[in-house]
Amino acid sequence: MCAAGASPPAVQSRNNGRSESQEHHDAVRRNEHEIDIEKQDPKGLKKGLKVIPVPGSIGSNGGAEAIVNSMCRHLRIHYGIDISTRQMGLIIAGFGSMWGGSVMVPLHFAGEKAQGLGFVFSFAIGATTVNILVWIICILDALRRHGCDCVAAFASLPPLHLSKLFIPGSISGILWSIGNMASMISVTYLGEGVGYSMTQSAMLVSGLWGIFLFKEITNPAAIRGWLASACLAIAGILLLSSNHLPPPSAPAPVVKHSF
Repeated sequence: MCAAGASPPAVQSRNNGRSESQEHHDAVRRNEHEIDIEKQDPKGLKKGLKVIPVPGSIGSNGGAEAIVNSMCRHLRIHYGIDISTRQMGLIIAGFGSMWGGSVMVPLHFAGEKAQGLGFVFSFAIGATTVNILVWIICILDALRRHGCDCVAAFASLPPLHLSKLFIPGSISGILWSIGNMASMISVTYLGEGVGYSMTQSAMLVSGLWGIFLFKEITNPAAIRGWLASACLAIAGILLLSSNHLPPPSAPAPVVKHSF
């Protein structure tokens, strides 16, 4: 029994044994810290300002993580919208699915001479143009944030790591290009609704890689759930493929010619 007037024991967090009041206090400190930094340097132009993370803060490693964290921070500070990186990742995934699901729609407007493999070169030009534009935007944004200091702007860009990523990145690009060409041929002969939908079975292959080679999922119940979902997806693919089969036609009438 607790003594009269004694405060109840703090509820311990399941993650790290810290009380919920301490976690709430750290969260408030993180928000106040970020708002103070934003007020001191709203555009990141003060090169001497060095942000020191407070206890419990999450540091950014650059690349996609930096983009997601920056978007969450911008929404929280300027619009009062508190959204986690996981939620932002799900929103971006939904946005990407809309664009990715429409990637083969222009193929239907390319004309008969540009169908199938003939569409590959136009697709490659579009992909190259977008990549160049993205890098130009990143460079201009880095120059804006660092007051047109080219050295600091270049240093803030994501590193290329060519010595480590050239070979695996090239292999990934070759595999993706081969799969993309197969998708174009599939859409040409099966249509957008059936052909490109069937190519999304690539997620089953990537799931098998993740489970059995990279051991990303080790819980037996989660693996069984994934396999059941995969079987459902395969059933849907088979139904889609059967819908594209031409209906059985009646035998052509025999025409007798009289001489």
